[in-house]
Amino acid sequence: MVTMFDIQPEELRGFITIAFQGDTALINTYHLVNGSLDKCVNSTVKEIKKVARTDKLSYYGIIWDGRPIGFTVLGKNFLISFGINLRFRTKEILPLWWQLVCTALNEEFVTWIFKKNTRAIDFLKRNGMIVIEEHPDYIAMGHYSHQSVHH
Repeated sequence: MVTMFDIQPEELRGFITIAFQGDTALINTYHLVNGSLDKCVNSTVKEIKKVARTDKLSYYGIIWDGRPIGFTVLGKNFLISFGINLRFRTKEILPLWWQLVCTALNEEFVTWIFKKNTRAIDFLKRNGMIVIEEHPDYIAMGHYSHQSVHH
């Protein structure tokens, strides 16, 4: 069973570290800042803190069978950051986690993701998100309960 539970902002770094551990493709290619696990974790924490200055965020640890496997950060109607450890990105676990995210956000939300993270963009598209805006460095994506919405 996958569980998404409230954590404090100061606990987030540990869950981000768990999510990124062992993912050399993320560390070397897909993450905004590349080079090491610490650099990626620090960059993620920094980006989340930027958003937290202007928006109320909810921080979640992700647990599978009692083990911490990742994190999710949500705003009122947006997905700000997420990560599940590579070993747990399975056909069993990912859909359960994604359903928790969609339910927490009432099925209608947006996210912004850096264009270089094509792996995450592909995951989001496969799970019902559509591109709603393109910017030089990032894209905005939306998830709608009625996907017949056109932009």
